[in-house]
Amino acid sequence: MKELKNASLALVGTIAAMPLQIAGAILIARVLGPTEFGIYSFAVTFSYLFACFADGGLSILATREIARHRDDFERQLGSLLVLKAGLSFIFMLLTLVSLSFYEYRGEDLTVLLVVALGNFASSACIFAVGMTRAFNLMKIEGLMNFIQPFSFVALFLLGSFVYAGGDFLLLAAICFSLSYLATLLAGIFCLREIFFRQLRYDEGTLKYLAREALGIAIGWVVLLIYSRIGVIILEAGAGVAEVGYFNAALRLVLNLGVLPYILAGAWLPVLTRTVDHDPTAFSMQARALCKYLCIGAVLLAVPLSMAADDIILLIYGREYLPAAPVFAVLMWAMFFFIVLFAPKTFLESSGRQKRWAFAAVSGLIVNMTMSYLLVPRFGAVGAAWGLFAANAVMAFLAFLCSPPQVQWGEMQKCMIVIAAGGGLAWGTAKLIRPYSGLLSLLVSSIVFLIYLFMTSQLRWDELLKIPRRQSV
Repeated sequence: MKELKNASLALVGTIAAMPLQIAGAILIARVLGPTEFGIYSFAVTFSYLFACFADGGLSILATREIARHRDDFERQLGSLLVLKAGLSFIFMLLTLVSLSFYEYRGEDLTVLLVVALGNFASSACIFAVGMTRAFNLMKIEGLMNFIQPFSFVALFLLGSFVYAGGDFLLLAAICFSLSYLATLLAGIFCLREIFFRQLRYDEGTLKYLAREALGIAIGWVVLLIYSRIGVIILEAGAGVAEVGYFNAALRLVLNLGVLPYILAGAWLPVLTRTVDHDPTAFSMQARALCKYLCIGAVLLAVPLSMAADDIILLIYGREYLPAAPVFAVLMWAMFFFIVLFAPKTFLESSGRQKRWAFAAVSGLIVNMTMSYLLVPRFGAVGAAWGLFAANAVMAFLAFLCSPPQVQWGEMQKCMIVIAAGGGLAWGTAKLIRPYSGLLSLLVSSIVFLIYLFMTSQLRWDELLKIPRRQSV
C-alpha cells in the first residue's frame, strides 16, 4: 500500500528520534528533580494551550484541501498561511495577557515567556507537517521529528557544560524553544519550492477555509490540550511534585502517540479522495487503517503497562517511582487514544468534523470532571484515570458517529481477532511478570506478533510488497 509506505518514511525518522526523546525526558527530569520539573512542565502546558488554538485545525485542513486541489494549491496554501499568521498573532497576545492573571515568581515569568515562543514555533511545525502529508513528502515529517529532540538534547548538554552550576530550569526552557525554531527552519528549507511559489489568496477562499477550520479546530484543539488538562488541575490541587510525576509518565506515553498521528496522516489524503467517488475503496482503506491502529494499540498498551515499575525505575530512577502506577494507567489510556484515530480520520475525510468535535468536547468534559473529583484524593494517578475515561468515551462516540461509507462487518471481525490476541499477550505478560517485567514485555510482544501472522492479520506479502511512493 502506498499509504503504508508513505507512513513508513515518517516512522523511520520518528523511531530514530525516540531514543533522543526519551534521553531528553530523562535528562531534564533527573537534572531538575520532581519539583522544578513540575514547574517546567506547567510552563510548557500553560502556553501550549494557547499555541493549540493558534493551529486552529489548519494543519489537517492543509492536508485535506491541498490534496483535493493539487492543480490550484497556491491559492489554498496562500489563504491558509494568512489564517495561520492571524491566529498566531491573536493567541500570542492572549498568552501575554493571561500571564498578568497568574501568580508567579520573577524567574518563573521568564521561563513561561521563553517556553511560549517554543510552543508557537511548534504550532508552525505542525502546519508544515500538514503540508508534507498533502504532497506525499512524509520523509520531511520524519526529518522534522528527528531534528527537534536531537537539537534539544545537544543544546542542553552544551549549555550544561558551558554554564555548569547555572539556572538549569531557564536553560531547559531556552533549549526547548531553540529546538522548535531549528525544526521550523529545517521544515521551511525542505519545503522551499512550495513556500516560495507565487502564492495567492482571495476573500472567497479565506471565508470557506475559515468555516471549514472552525469545525475541525474544535475537535483538533481539544485533542491536543485535553491530555494536558490534568497538569493544570494537579498544579492547583496537588502541588508541583505531583505534576512532575504525572508529566514524567505522560512524556513517555506521548512519545508513542506519534504512531496514530502518522498513520492517520498517511491515510487522510486517499480517504478524502475516495469518500464520495469510490465508497468501496474508502471502506477498504478505512478497514486497513483501523486494523493497523488496533494492532499498534495492543502492541504498546499491554506489554508496557505490565512492565511499568521496571520502565520508570530504569529510565528515571527511584526518585520517580511514584510515577509507575501513573504510567500503567496512561498506557491503557493510550490504547483508546490510538484506536480513536481511526474514526477521527473517517469523520475528517468525509467533512463530518462537527461530529468529531462533539466526541472530542465530550472527552474533554469527562477528563475535567474526573480529574477534578479524583486529583485531590489520588494525585497524579487520579489525573491519569481522568484521561483514561476521557479517551474511552471519545473513542466510543467517534465510532458511533462514523460516516455510512464505513462497512462495519469485516472491521468488527478484524477488531475481535486482534482483541483476542491482546488477551493472549496480557495472559503471557501476567505469567512472566513475577520473574521480570522487561522479559514479560518482550515475550508478550513476540507472542502477539506470532498470533497476528497465524491469523493473517499481518501478512508478509502485505508488508513487503508495498509499492514505491508515487507522485499524486
